[in-house]
Amino acid sequence: SPYEGQVIYETDTDRVLVWNGSAWVCITPISDTQDASVNNPSGTAFAASSGTDPTVTIQTGTKALVTISARVQTSGNYNFAGVAVSVASTVAAADEKSATAGGANTNGTAISCSITYLETGLTAGSNTFTMRYRCNVTASGSYDFRKLTVVGVP
Repeated sequence: SPYEGQVIYETDTDRVLVWNGSAWVCITPISDTQDASVNNPSGTAFAASSGTDPTVTIQTGTKALVTISARVQTSGNYNFAGVAVSVASTVAAADEKSATAGGANTNGTAISCSITYLETGLTAGSNTFTMRYRCNVTASGSYDFRKLTVVGVP
């Protein structure tokens, strides 16, 4: 029986986990990077790109630290790179938790942007975090050098 605060190292996954009293939480940062350029889908709702989006599956408790970064080229609109969570939890991508670039002064400019935030209210277990994209109008933006890193918080 594990005890609260117990730390283990899984030799088969090279990950460190902590027992938080009710679930094992992976405290090893897990990242996925996709350098290829993709366009956000048409429309104003968050959605997958037409390419491969950064995805991280990690054992969490009820919280995780999420970092998103991307280089965004916009046509003067606001473009958002957010994260949706699935499997044990269901969390939609949201503007306030997105790496954002855009505005009238950025027409055709590539801007590197990032955000780190604490995702709370997760269901403990295996959670999958996947980057999603949107524009504030039906125009498009492109994203490259996309990286997603997630760390479980006990």
